[in-house]
Amino acid sequence: MASNSYKAANLLMQEQCDRSCISRAYYAAYSRATKALAMSGGATFSAGREGPTHSGLPGMVETHLASLGEHRWRVSDYLRTLYMLRLIADYRPSDEIENTDARKALELMGLVFVLTKGAIA
Repeated sequence: MASNSYKAANLLMQEQCDRSCISRAYYAAYSRATKALAMSGGATFSAGREGPTHSGLPGMVETHLASLGEHRWRVSDYLRTLYMLRLIADYRPSDEIENTDARKALELMGLVFVLTKGAIA
């Protein structure tokens, strides 16, 4: 799921679909972080769920991905920012979304992928 959303976010940026790009960038990062949590062995999710709540994800990264060292705090912050951008993009049509917002989302998504690489191996 992470790689599919990653590819979609990049394609949507090329098509100048900024709101959809932000949404896919968030879901790519969410899926990547969730996979890292699942592989960590210490994280558990609520019954019937295959991942954490969106608001709970950053805290779980901080708590359960100690293998990332100091990078876990950055990943957590990036996920919070991406989530905020996604909420605006998806649920606040009166708020203006600019191409710079979509570029920022792609940058943060990429950083989440790079920083969690060791946790996925």
